[in-house]
Amino acid sequence: MNGQYSLAAFFVAMSTVALVLSPSLALVPFIVLLEAIVFFWVTRTLIANIPTALTEQSYENCRRLDGSYSPQRAHWEERAYNRMRIDLIAMMTLAFFALNFLILLLHVIFPLNMLSRVVSSVSSDTGVFKQNLRESGVERDFERYARRSGSGSNAEIASRKQNLWNLSPLIAAMGVAAFVAVAGFIRYAYLHTLVSFHAGLQKRADIYAIRDITRIQSAVDEEVDAPAS
Repeated sequence: MNGQYSLAAFFVAMSTVALVLSPSLALVPFIVLLEAIVFFWVTRTLIANIPTALTEQSYENCRRLDGSYSPQRAHWEERAYNRMRIDLIAMMTLAFFALNFLILLLHVIFPLNMLSRVVSSVSSDTGVFKQNLRESGVERDFERYARRSGSGSNAEIASRKQNLWNLSPLIAAMGVAAFVAVAGFIRYAYLHTLVSFHAGLQKRADIYAIRDITRIQSAVDEEVDAPAS
């Protein structure tokens, strides 16, 4: 694993530790493992699928107008390519932290291991909804969770429970919207990184061309000015 992926893995590990230390989040190992796998796969996929036109232009920048290879230009192009890779890894690391933050936020509002059962129990009939909650064990599990977390008296727990039951579909919808927003951020940041990389490629190509033309013109002038033998 190269330096960039080692740095990304370090941040992933720190985020994992922070989540594991979060109390009563039983789904943490599975969630973090799934996120880490997706993070690594998406990052590798984005880097591996950089548009061919950009990589070809980068290779072209390594050669002078006369077709000769320039080690110095190749070094500059490699540095620019590595900077782009670092930007993509930083983008995915930020997205990873954002996802973990959303998970923790949802957990503070409502335990994740109960949320799916609450949503699946939703019914337009309030009586049926409450019956579904009792049958699925969510009501019992939430009361135990609230008492362990010191939420207050039985009346306060009952009030909080009722509010969460009523708002659970909205909470779930907000969670989905937040995850969609993170995906949108990844798409935007990826395109922005590619646009910036392309702009840099074109700028360096123009600089190289000016240098080559100047060098060729100087060589021609020297040949013209050279005394005839």
